[in-house]
Amino acid sequence: MPRRTFPGTPGPATNPARSVLELAAPSSFAWNGTDAQATVRIFVARTHNRSNRIDLLRRSVNACNICDEGSPSASIPLVAGQSAIQFAKVETSMHVPRDIIIDTDPGQDDAVAMLLAFASEELRVLGITCVAGNVPLDLTSRNARIVCELANRSDIPVFAGCDRPLVRPLVTAEEVHGNTGLDGIDIYEPDMPIQDVHAVEFIIETLRKHPAGSVSLCPLGPLTNIALALNLAPDIGERVEQIVMMGGAYFEVGNVTPTAEFNVFVDPEAAGIVFRSGIPLTVLPLDATHKALATRPRLESLGRLGNKSGAAIVSLTSFYERFDRRKYGTMGAPLHDPCVIAHLLKPEIFSSKFVNVEVETASPLTLGMTVADWWGVTDRKANANFVGDVDADAFFELLTTKVASLP
Repeated sequence: MPRRTFPGTPGPATNPARSVLELAAPSSFAWNGTDAQATVRIFVARTHNRSNRIDLLRRSVNACNICDEGSPSASIPLVAGQSAIQFAKVETSMHVPRDIIIDTDPGQDDAVAMLLAFASEELRVLGITCVAGNVPLDLTSRNARIVCELANRSDIPVFAGCDRPLVRPLVTAEEVHGNTGLDGIDIYEPDMPIQDVHAVEFIIETLRKHPAGSVSLCPLGPLTNIALALNLAPDIGERVEQIVMMGGAYFEVGNVTPTAEFNVFVDPEAAGIVFRSGIPLTVLPLDATHKALATRPRLESLGRLGNKSGAAIVSLTSFYERFDRRKYGTMGAPLHDPCVIAHLLKPEIFSSKFVNVEVETASPLTLGMTVADWWGVTDRKANANFVGDVDADAFFELLTTKVASLP
């Protein structure tokens, strides 16, 4: 397939997909004696085009336990008095991995996310699509291939995508990630090639080729590639199982401006398209990811694995943490992007709330802010599963266990 060149500035943003959000009623409730806590078991009736689909459950309880049929429940605390709205993972065969596309701008934490996905038999990575973000596109597409070769996964195709946001100049973050984007490990020109197809075209064709509702999109950087795909091919919106993304913030406000998180700030127009798309959306914002800190004991556990992937994570994170230690005074670097993959694998270690989230695209003061109606003070329709917390110990146990299987 010949490589196509896509414009950096598509036409006006439109709602690119009809809504595929579905509210699912539980078949049974097992109440734990008080109205303050409930155990919800969800039995999903599948249709021919809804396999692996995420259904939504709305119930007003103070705490909600969500589990798959036949598995032990895991408590997910919610704010007292608020409606508990969570995504429930549809139980699939242990032998059928979930198909995903990782859209990324590596980035040290992007690299860790990729390694976690490669190490997880529950996931099948159909491709890596690269976007300009932490560093320019030529570096992110090189870095993605370096990470693939590190894990001996040269079989996973890597595609170069958009080299700039939809309508704004590119903002990068070398002050955080270093001039290479992967400072902390040896950088070289990979042997594996970049694919001869634009990342946006790969996303569109993959979603059209696979059964509707069978492929999840996992953006780890600015949302330019995803938004452009939705604008160019509105039909693919209803074919996406879900989007699980890293970006935004509410209680943690901003990390690149006083009000904006980097990924959304870089391309707020693209973020607006994605948040308005109607596709089931889970957001891993700074509110959660700032709690997934790579402390010394946690890095030592990864280092003791004795493999090159574990050693690379330690080296990458040791460079990356200097910025957060200086800025926030934390005890380690937050592993933002791996939270996306961890949420696919173990959603029960996260707590979240289904709320309306809008993206500010006009104000120079708050450009890129994700305005989350956490307290339900507006009548705007909820559109995002907004994650507020993570069990950091469980997250790092998952990461360490999985990475142990890599070279």
